[in-house]
Amino acid sequence: MSVDIARINSLRKKISNCTISEDYHVTKEFVKEWKEKYCWPLHSTPEESKERIEELEKRMKDVREKINDEKQGIGKEVKDVLLRIVKWKTSGRFGTAELFDENEANRILEAVREVLRLLERNKDDVSECIKRFHKLKGVGIAVASTFLRFLDPNHRYGIIDKHVAKLLNSEGVTTFDLRKGDDYITFSNYNINQYQRYHEWLQQESQRTNFSPVDIEMALFAYMTRKGSTTEKSSC
Repeated sequence: MSVDIARINSLRKKISNCTISEDYHVTKEFVKEWKEKYCWPLHSTPEESKERIEELEKRMKDVREKINDEKQGIGKEVKDVLLRIVKWKTSGRFGTAELFDENEANRILEAVREVLRLLERNKDDVSECIKRFHKLKGVGIAVASTFLRFLDPNHRYGIIDKHVAKLLNSEGVTTFDLRKGDDYITFSNYNINQYQRYHEWLQQESQRTNFSPVDIEMALFAYMTRKGSTTEKSSC
């Protein structure tokens, strides 16, 4: 599939000028409508996005079933899946995938095993999981949250990115410290604590709306990135 650079740049310009419009409320109707409009990468269609996500979920499910096997090669399988996730999340930007690829397969495998042990002890202590994943090259808060999202088959953990962070900050849910110029979520204990707050908020909204935290996160992302291109309003 060819990449329409002009379209991507146009979308990014609209997104950078977004404000939260008055019709934003996390309701069942909001989540149902906007999660179906989720597109990542931005130049893809909702159908293409869904197909890619389902492929990554299947690959993760396959390796999770044998994550504790001691057979030779399981580390390479886990690395392959996580590298695919990094490439999906970053769309080839920042050299993140190349940096992550420098990690040894067994080091990645042990990080995943440790995170799964942490979640077994306390499924809501996501801050420690973020810290553990950060020990790997190329893994910041956004990528670490993406690993959590795909590791859990019940869609309990939402991805955080600058678009969702801006929305949450504007609503007073979080106070992520975003880098000036590009709104990048820098790695700091403060922002890790904000991700923990985001996680707890997602659990509350999930219980209230009966949608999974991932559904809610996808709806928020779609709302922030697609509204400007799907309506004639200047806000998005």
